[in-house]
Amino acid sequence: MKLFQPRHHLLLLTSALFFIAAFFTLKKTLDVHMNQTTYVVSFARIFMFCAVYLSILWLLYTYTYSMIGSKRIYHFHIVLTILLFVIIIITALWSNQWIEAYSGQDFIKKATLSAETGQFVVGALLTLVTAQLLVPINLIMGWFKNRKRKASSR
Repeated sequence: MKLFQPRHHLLLLTSALFFIAAFFTLKKTLDVHMNQTTYVVSFARIFMFCAVYLSILWLLYTYTYSMIGSKRIYHFHIVLTILLFVIIIITALWSNQWIEAYSGQDFIKKATLSAETGQFVVGALLTLVTAQLLVPINLIMGWFKNRKRKASSR
């Protein structure tokens, strides 16, 4: 499809889907248990944050597309970013329901499943943060390639 020919347009599509999804999750919350404290976060805010982040990333790629060093790293970064955002949101969105359905009233089993789910989400978030380092690496590679080309053409 020519609509998604520069691959980074998928970021804008995903951002729009997250923005729309925020309106369907207005009353759902995510309960995060840390050190005997419960933090309650609205899923609408999570979806909005993801939509804004992906839109900013789309803008960055729109203005720096001609300067990227490797198309493979570019494609890998976009697919990995979208995939990790979707995995994190799906896991967080349905983790409370999965844990409740699987563990019932068993508190120890519920706490264990909640901790395992939290560890999975944290692992995915760390992978997502690490994957974002591909953008500046790719831009630096492109800068060196362009500089080398200009020097050899003289």
